[in-house]
Amino acid sequence: MAYCQSCGRYVGDYSAYRHSIPGKGDAVLCYRCKRWVDRHPGQSTVPSKQPFIAPERKRVRTFANIYVVSSLGVFAFGGVLALTGKGVVPGVICLLAGVSLFFIGVGMKKAQKS
Repeated sequence: MAYCQSCGRYVGDYSAYRHSIPGKGDAVLCYRCKRWVDRHPGQSTVPSKQPFIAPERKRVRTFANIYVVSSLGVFAFGGVLALTGKGVVPGVICLLAGVSLFFIGVGMKKAQKS
């Protein structure tokens, strides 16, 4: 992976975009700032997994709890709609939305623990 040294944009490292500049060697053109950059000016590998910092961990936990609690309300609302006959299709959609919100919240909690 190649990133532009001036604007920080990802410019790629593909042979279609790589050119041999006399006196400079292989270079890649950054289309944002119109400058030639080296093939591997900065990061050349996939970044390692970063651990959550404390404020971020608290924010993720708060939003995960909000997702889980709101999923219960959406699920209950969908159940009431579906069972009373006031709207079967919207009720089923609310049931599915409640289930998906629940799994999103649980996934956020799992991602935070790992």
